[in-house]
Amino acid sequence: MDSCIFCSIINKKIETIIVAENEQAIAINDIFPKAPTHILIIPKKHIINMTDISAKNSDVIAQMALMVKELSQQHPQFNLVCNNGPEVGQTVMHLHWHFLAGTDIFKKLF
Repeated sequence: MDSCIFCSIINKKIETIIVAENEQAIAINDIFPKAPTHILIIPKKHIINMTDISAKNSDVIAQMALMVKELSQQHPQFNLVCNNGPEVGQTVMHLHWHFLAGTDIFKKLF
C-alpha cells in the first residue's frame, strides 16, 4: 500500500533503524515512545489489524510472537499492546504491536 507509512518503511522508501527482523516481521523504535523501551513489531505483509487475520496469514502472527520472545531476552518484563481500530487508538491502519518495557505503563492507566 503506497499510502501506508509502515509499508513504506518495510519497502525501504522511508529510512529507519530496524531493531529486529525475521521473515515475516520487523521491529522498530516508536518515534513517540510511551516507555523507556517502546518498540513496534510490524508484519511485513499489510494486515489492517487483528480482525484482518485469517488462516492464510496466521503464520505472520507466529513470527511476530517469536520476535516478542527475542526482544524479551533483553527486557524480560514488558507490556504488549495492540490497538485494534481507530476508536481505541489505532492511528496507522497496519497491524502492529507495541512492546513496552522499563516502566509499568498500566499503573498509570488504571
